[in-house]
Amino acid sequence: MQETELNRYIQCSPVTTSIAVCSGHIPLNMYLHKFKLVESTQCLACRHPKETAQNILLECPAYAHERRILKPRRGKPEKKFAVLLSSKETAEVLTRYIHTIGRFNGKQWQEMH
Repeated sequence: MQETELNRYIQCSPVTTSIAVCSGHIPLNMYLHKFKLVESTQCLACRHPKETAQNILLECPAYAHERRILKPRRGKPEKKFAVLLSSKETAEVLTRYIHTIGRFNGKQWQEMH
């Protein structure tokens, strides 16, 4: 596998995405603001005061439609961030959701990897 192919695979792998989300090292305004890369911590989609992984993945109303894939077949949608990272199956669903919303496909995400 060539280096560019490997980098592309790593960027898209469920494990890499899960680790980045869990560690908070993702290009969300709450994180980027720490490094003065953005002026505000506000969510770009819903204007919540803090754009965090918790907000984007579980709470942001702008992504409610896309978030349906995170809902289990029975019961209520998961509200605990850690549970979404607790197994290979849920991590893969979480990765699909992240790629569906497209929030981490931009220039800042690419520059971080």
